[in-house]
Amino acid sequence: MTNRVYFDTEYRDDEVILLCALVKPSGNKHEFDLRNNKDLDLLQDFITQHTLSHWVAFAASADLTALLRLGIDITPFNVIDLMAEGRMITLSHDKFFAPRGSLVATLRAFGLELVNEAEKEVMREVILNHKTYTDDQWDAITRYCWEDVECLPPLFNAIKRFHNDIVKGAVELDHMLYRGEYIKAVSITDHRSKGFPVWGEWFDQVMNNRERITEAIIRKYNTQFPIWQYNPRDNKYHLKRDQIELWAKLQGFLKDWERTECGALRLSDDYLEVLGRKHILVENLRKIFKQLNHLKIDLRGAAVNGYVPYRTTAFSAKTGRNGLKPKNGFVLNLPPWMRTVVRPHPGRVLIGADWSSQEVAISAYLSGDENLTAAYETGDPYLALGKMSGRIPHDGTKQTHPLERQLFKGLQLGLNYGMGERALAQSMLNTFLEGGYEVDIDYASNVARRLLVWHRNKFKTYWAWAERKARLARVKGYIQAGDGWTEYVTRRTPQTVLLNFPAQSNAAVMMRQATIKLAKTGIDLLCSQHDAFYVNAPITDEDMVKKTLKSCMDEASWEVIGGVTRVDFKTFHHDKCFWDERGRDLFLLARQELGLGHELWF
Repeated sequence: MTNRVYFDTEYRDDEVILLCALVKPSGNKHEFDLRNNKDLDLLQDFITQHTLSHWVAFAASADLTALLRLGIDITPFNVIDLMAEGRMITLSHDKFFAPRGSLVATLRAFGLELVNEAEKEVMREVILNHKTYTDDQWDAITRYCWEDVECLPPLFNAIKRFHNDIVKGAVELDHMLYRGEYIKAVSITDHRSKGFPVWGEWFDQVMNNRERITEAIIRKYNTQFPIWQYNPRDNKYHLKRDQIELWAKLQGFLKDWERTECGALRLSDDYLEVLGRKHILVENLRKIFKQLNHLKIDLRGAAVNGYVPYRTTAFSAKTGRNGLKPKNGFVLNLPPWMRTVVRPHPGRVLIGADWSSQEVAISAYLSGDENLTAAYETGDPYLALGKMSGRIPHDGTKQTHPLERQLFKGLQLGLNYGMGERALAQSMLNTFLEGGYEVDIDYASNVARRLLVWHRNKFKTYWAWAERKARLARVKGYIQAGDGWTEYVTRRTPQTVLLNFPAQSNAAVMMRQATIKLAKTGIDLLCSQHDAFYVNAPITDEDMVKKTLKSCMDEASWEVIGGVTRVDFKTFHHDKCFWDERGRDLFLLARQELGLGHELWF
C-alpha cells in the first residue's frame, strides 16, 4: 500500500517557517521548523524517504511553491490536491455545492466541521505581521498548521466515498494524480516566471491616471448611452439607474430587462451578457461597464522590477478551466487597450502560441466527423463552412466575404455552445447590424433556421456524437472530460451545458497536458490563456522557444483528441507593446487624454 503524506506549510513573503506532515497509514507525525533553514536538512531526508508516497495537500500549489522557495526539487513528487478534487464536486453537485473553494467551505460541504474560520484569519495575521515569534505564538502557529493537516485525511476519505457511491469509481486515483501533475507543473512554471513584463512608463501612466481615463471614456460614450450625470462639485460623472431605465425604455427593450428583489434593473456582468445576446446595444453597454470596472484595478503594488507576477488559479470553472482574474495580476484579461501596458524588456521577447479554432478541432476529431474535419484542415473552418453551404464561392476569401464568414463562425461556435434557433437568430441579427445591413429579426430567423438545418444534415456524425454524449450524461448523472474531470448533471442542467462541455473541458485537458510537458523544458512559461500560451524569452532564443512550444502543443493535441490542432504564433519585441486591434480607439483616447500624442507601438 502506498503511503500518503498529508502536509501543510506556513510562510511569510520573505520566509517559509514551518512544514507539518502526517504519514498514513502509520500515523507518524513530523514537524519541521524552517526558520533560518533550521530543519531543512531533516526535511530533505524525510522527502527522500517518501519519494514514492502520495503527497496530499489543500491548495497544493501554495505548499509546493513553499518547497521550491526552499530549493527543494519537487519534480519527483506524486501530488494530490484536495482543493482541486473538492472543487470538481462542489462546483456542480447539488448536494455538495459550495460557493467558494476554501478549505473551510469544502469541509463544510462534506459535513466536516473541523476548522475554525475565524481562528484561521487571526493566525494568518500573526504569521504575516511578525518577523520573530514568542514561544506562545510559535506554539499557536504549530497548532494551527496541524489543525489544517489533520483535517485532510477525513476530507480525502469523504471525496473517495463520494466517487465510489456517486460515480461508481469513474473518478480514479490515477485521475487525481494526473491533476496533481498539472498542479505541480504550474507551481514550477509560476515560480520560475517573473510575470508579465510591463517595461517603460506607460504602465505607470495608466495606473496613475485611472480616474482621469475613466472620465474620458464616460464622456466618449455618454451621448450614445446617456446614463451618467456630471456633478460639478466633484468634477465627476455618476451612473444613474433611473437614466438606464429611461434609456432602455426609449430603445424598446425595458420589458425584457429583469429586476432584482429590490426592483432595480439587474446590472451584473453575467446577466448583461445574456440580455446582450438579444440586444446588441446592451452588449455594447456591458463592454463599457467592463472597461470602467477594470480601471478600478490598481496593479502598481503588484509590480516588481518591471514585471507583474501572476499565480495560476487552477480548476476554478465547472469545465476545469482556470480562473484568469486581472485583480490577481492576470494582465491579459484586462480590456484590449489596457493590455498595451505589457511590453518586453530590452533584449527580451514575448511569444504567444495559440491553438487555432481549437474548439472546432476538438469537435471534429473527437466526433470523427469527416466533413467537419475536412473543414478544419483547410486552415479556416468558418470560410470552409460557407463554401460547403454554397453561400461563399470556392474562390472567396476572408477579405472578399467577411460578413458571410462571420455568420458561419457564429453558427459553428454557437452550436458548440448548444444555441437553439432563437438564440442563433439573435446572434446573426447582431452580425448583420454590425456589418451595416438593415435587416430585422424575421430575416435573421429565416437565415438561422436554414443554416441550422443545413449544418445538421452536413455534419450528421458530429451531431450524433454530441447528442449521444448529452443523453448519456443525463442517464449517468455526470459528464467527463478525457482526463476524468467531471461535471455533475441534474434534470435542471441545460442542454447547452452538455453540448458545450466536451469542447470546453477537453480544451482545458489539452492545456494541462501541454503545460506538464512545457514545465519540463525549462522555458519561462508565463501563463496559459484559454487556447494560448505566453512565454518570456531572450530574443536570441526566439526560434528555439517556438519549436519547443509547437512540439509540446502538437503532442498534447494528438494525445487528447487524436489529431494535431494548428498552432499560430504572435511575437512582441521590446519595441512593441502587446497589441489587440480591438483596443485601438480607447488606446488613442487614453493617450490623447494624458497629452501623450498618438504614438503607436504595434
